[in-house]
Amino acid sequence: MSEIIGYEFDGFSIDIVRHTLSLNGELRPLRPTPFHLLIVFVENRGQVLSKERLFREVWANTVVTDSNFDVALTAVRKALGESAREPRYIIKDRGGYRFVADAREVRGSLTELPLSDTALSQPQLETAAVADPRDALALPGRWHIAVSCTLFSLLFSIALLLEVAYQWNRFGYTALKLALPVFVWMMCASIAGLKVDQRLSAQGKSGGLLASVICFLVAAAILLGALSFFLPAIPITESTLQAYPAQAAYLKDMAYFLILAFFFLLLPFHFIVTAQRQIALGQGQQILGLLTGNKTSLAPKGTLYPGIWVLALLLVGFAAIALALTAHLLDHLSYSTYMNLFTQLVYARGLVYFALGIECLIWYYGALEDLKRQILAFSS
Repeated sequence: MSEIIGYEFDGFSIDIVRHTLSLNGELRPLRPTPFHLLIVFVENRGQVLSKERLFREVWANTVVTDSNFDVALTAVRKALGESAREPRYIIKDRGGYRFVADAREVRGSLTELPLSDTALSQPQLETAAVADPRDALALPGRWHIAVSCTLFSLLFSIALLLEVAYQWNRFGYTALKLALPVFVWMMCASIAGLKVDQRLSAQGKSGGLLASVICFLVAAAILLGALSFFLPAIPITESTLQAYPAQAAYLKDMAYFLILAFFFLLLPFHFIVTAQRQIALGQGQQILGLLTGNKTSLAPKGTLYPGIWVLALLLVGFAAIALALTAHLLDHLSYSTYMNLFTQLVYARGLVYFALGIECLIWYYGALEDLKRQILAFSS
């Protein structure tokens, strides 16, 4: 009895025995996991397959994330000559994905199947690129980007209200009106900075981190320049200590925010997007060695690897300094009608500040674990 040994559609030929995909006789290399995903699609052509079912069919009992699936699916689309924006064969439907090509089964006897020079050798399978890294890399952690940029931008709005709180009757109404534009401006600028980093890193360029840092700094400088027309160049906060002028106080706040963003938002994000590209290029073992503490493994060119525990200790240090400075400030405040408002805004700023650091740490830890799973998926 003949068995299914492959499928054919639109000039494509899938050889199940040799695990090869070809178009009009020209090989389209696919690693084992994406090839398995393609087989599942073809075997269930016309059916809507949920992501959960695809996870079970392709990865079985292995722990898998959306990133693993996206990389494998992108590899399949690349081999088939399509993209997610212009699909030809794999259509995303409500509830899952559907393979729409009219594939014909190829039957034959496995024992009579001759060897072919067109079969991929093992070295070819190991070195074949899964896909163009620019296609394989989606912007990682979209929820993380939304939440972290929201918290980061909120800091600038809270600081604006804080620095005029002691004369709220004079500046409060205008500050409230400016708080939303300040938030929107920094939100757009921070997301743009991360996207610039992601785009440059996906293209293999080493200037992604520098470009994102420049975006953040320029956005903050433009904001300070605009707010200088509103914030007075005289002290507003009343204290027994020497108070900064409102403009200088806001600049000091900005410096604290940007330092936190650099260590906890920009550095980890840049490492993750760069590491994902390395994995897509088949260089995951170098990243795995770095993550597992191999001292001979080096971080990809143009990036730094911030250890999760180093960042955690750094955040604890920031917290200790902030608590000491805040206690010192509150102990020397002069009584005023709006002193309580000022105090509440100080607490709000601190909560948002460390919420940003903690959120970034949680995401980074999960992203590092996801990198390890991606490497294992690529090598499977």
